[in-house]
Amino acid sequence: MIPLGFDVPTYSQVLTPPPALVRHGEPSWQAVPSWQAGDVPSSSPPSTPQKGVSAVPLADLGVELVLAEEGKDLQGRWFQRFEVTIKPGGTLADASLVLYGDERRAPELLELVRKRQPNIDAQHIPVGLKIGVTVDPSVAFVLKDSRREGDWEINTYYNGAVERRRANARVVELPSDKPAQEFAVPGDTSDRPVPAGARLLEYQYRADETFEQAVALIYGADTIKAMEHFISQTGVDVNNWPPPALDRLRIVVAPGLSFTDDPIEEVAIPSPPSAQLPPEVEQMQRDQDEQRRKAGIYRAKVDSYGATYRMRILDAGVSSRYLATLLYNDPERWMDVVQAAGFKVQKDQPLDNIKLQGREFELFLEYDEEWFPLGEPVVDGARGTRTIQLLDGTQVTTALKGANRVVILPSGFRKVIYQPIELSLALARVVAYVQNSGEDGAARLLWDWDPGVQRQSGSVLQTANLVVQNKQVLLQVRVEMKRSPGPDPVALLRQLSPCLFAAAAVFLGTLLVLVVGRASGPKPYRRRH
Repeated sequence: MIPLGFDVPTYSQVLTPPPALVRHGEPSWQAVPSWQAGDVPSSSPPSTPQKGVSAVPLADLGVELVLAEEGKDLQGRWFQRFEVTIKPGGTLADASLVLYGDERRAPELLELVRKRQPNIDAQHIPVGLKIGVTVDPSVAFVLKDSRREGDWEINTYYNGAVERRRANARVVELPSDKPAQEFAVPGDTSDRPVPAGARLLEYQYRADETFEQAVALIYGADTIKAMEHFISQTGVDVNNWPPPALDRLRIVVAPGLSFTDDPIEEVAIPSPPSAQLPPEVEQMQRDQDEQRRKAGIYRAKVDSYGATYRMRILDAGVSSRYLATLLYNDPERWMDVVQAAGFKVQKDQPLDNIKLQGREFELFLEYDEEWFPLGEPVVDGARGTRTIQLLDGTQVTTALKGANRVVILPSGFRKVIYQPIELSLALARVVAYVQNSGEDGAARLLWDWDPGVQRQSGSVLQTANLVVQNKQVLLQVRVEMKRSPGPDPVALLRQLSPCLFAAAAVFLGTLLVLVVGRASGPKPYRRRH
């Protein structure tokens, strides 16, 4: 019985993904020698596309096949020499089908036989006739054994290749221990062979088969690595699934490539150094982690200011909006998710709810970006502040007026956002210009001297920069809280007079104006004698 299935081109450049989706006409099997040696028929292979396979089980045919010899010729080329014996009821068409997978090669075999027995009748081939044929095993796939395992038909070939077939899928594993660098797999209608040791995967959509089922069918695993490889090689994912029913997806897997997913080690949120969270809050954190884990979100790393999450999305129902909701508590931040996943966002391409199955990527979130408040904010009218406690242990205190904010992170570090007055900002920029320290220098000056910045004793500056939000220039700093070993002269100086910074800045600014003015003014006239 001839194995069922379809036959399609393959690709030899496995490191370079083929076109996203390749469409071809009716394919063909052509298992023919690429060179002649010994008893190979002298005529060239037929150019007409052929249907069928490389060979059929011998029990169904009137021939007996024996591999008589295998090795390398004088030029170092791999060869196999087969001996075909005609049994009662056997024909040259049977012999052609055994060797080449095509009955139409029978005239070539007849020509070969007549070189030794010129008077032989094609209609009366004698029983016991032996025909010797030498082939190139990297091109000719001669069937050795065929068996069934469930829905799959397993074919083993004399050249070491193993093929698994079913109605809409095919997997061919090519040997790596043979004297061949590449194989022209039967059914290949292109000139690009498949490297030794590689795997050829072919798939054609069948009704009601999901993306995940298709990947598991041809890869033998529905892992994230298998899904990513399928997407990268075919350009087909869950968003444009299913592919057209007549299209055949073809993939070449490089030798040694594994599709086993690496384990992800999760880490916990750092505990606030000042006090432990209540047990009910810790339980809420565990529940949130479990909900994220079901969607494929894992906290892979934490640092002083935030956490790095690894997304490994295996569920077809996980979309960009759903991930944004689980991460930020804000579905409108789907763009951050989409960009992290590697999608190229175009103006005419709506990606606000794209499905992410088969994607693995990382995303860094600062602790205060995970906006999951615990209860209502606490308003302090006397201080003019509003304080919100977040689920991850972050505490955010915002001024009721202006953009000033102090964020106490679970790690004990702090973020301070301050809106400086225009005079302070202008003077800081003047001094930074003289020092040639740029905007970062101006930010550090504002942190050191501006009396309106919310500081605490023991604050050690980590970063300072000026940012623009809503057309307003804000000072944004990150500080580490450490116990001061003694009096802080700078802190004492700040407390001595809130106007000291302004006075010093005015003095330096005036001095700068005088120096620049004198340098650029007219030179005094000197009388010549």
